[in-house]
Amino acid sequence: MEQAKIATCLAWIDCLQKGKSPIDVWEKNKIKNVIVYGIADLGELLVKEIIKKKYEIVGITDRLVNSGNYDYYGIPVIPRKKISEVTYRDCYIVVTSMVSYNEIRM
Repeated sequence: MEQAKIATCLAWIDCLQKGKSPIDVWEKNKIKNVIVYGIADLGELLVKEIIKKKYEIVGITDRLVNSGNYDYYGIPVIPRKKISEVTYRDCYIVVTSMVSYNEIRM
């Protein structure tokens, strides 16, 4: 588990050192509708990168989010149970949580 976290962080650092960002990849692949899953350390870093790049995001969720009606850094928080109600076509979920990845896949 720790190795997966380290590998993910190293890959991100490598991209940033090359002057790239995950958002650049999204834009290149015409990914417009994104939900960030995970509001821990890596999720917060991604949210800050999204804000810095002025990228639009559908919302944020986390396994501990049971209710909505608030925002996180100005981005709507969506309860996990309501993700299926998001009406954006081709909406991608970017998972930043390493702890509960297998649970999220289901």
